[in-house]
Amino acid sequence: MHVERKRGRRVGGCVAQAGRRARAGDWGRWRGSEGTGSRAQAGAGVIGRGAHVGRPGRGCRCGGRQVRQAQARTAAASIWLTPPRGRLKLNVDGAFNKQSGEAGGGGILRDHNGDMQWAFATPYHDLKTSLAAEALALRDGLRLCSKMDASEVQIETDSLNLVHIVTTQTPRPRDLSFILQEIVVAAAKVKAEIMYAPREGNKVADYLAEFAVSCACFTLLDRWADLPSNVMDSCHHDKAGHQPKSPESLLYSSPSPLSPHS
Repeated sequence: MHVERKRGRRVGGCVAQAGRRARAGDWGRWRGSEGTGSRAQAGAGVIGRGAHVGRPGRGCRCGGRQVRQAQARTAAASIWLTPPRGRLKLNVDGAFNKQSGEAGGGGILRDHNGDMQWAFATPYHDLKTSLAAEALALRDGLRLCSKMDASEVQIETDSLNLVHIVTTQTPRPRDLSFILQEIVVAAAKVKAEIMYAPREGNKVADYLAEFAVSCACFTLLDRWADLPSNVMDSCHHDKAGHQPKSPESLLYSSPSPLSPHS
């Protein structure tokens, strides 16, 4: 197959032209088992752990301080947080258009200063759900970490369902069992810490996943100039508002190391 070498690096014998803007579209995002309900419930749980916030007019006796604390926690969860000094963080996301069947996945690895180490974007074919795109993006990101000798990486995805499945809190869908087993093995190999992050704190990976649909094949982006403009803008935004990760900002983390046999 003829490959036109432009920007990017040759990976697996295939390079797609990078730097193009992602096509706008009505991309589906995994919102839980069936829709946005699970995500909304998860968000409510996060606020509930920080402070009790009652509904106006329902006799709530909450003080203004408690409400402000809850609002501060929610705001902190909506921005990208840097990993601890000396560690790296990988954000991944999947995109799926149910009408057209187009799908893609993307991710970006950054250090404690918010500087990009590399990013990737890859199209997927013959998928039936957005969860499949999310799972493939996580698997490909883990594989790339292993290939690039990155270990003890913090990994964030905005698919709470995927985090629950990978950490065995939710049964594995049979049609994704092989991919999920690959994720478990790869995560153990690079000593990954897989966490949930709201979509607002996962924007860069979100844009890379949308960009991936326009790629011809797996594309490694290891130079800043190769990134699509909306990805660059989102990276700048994250870096300007980043802050060190604290235990209170952690929404979910695997309570124990992943086991290849789980």
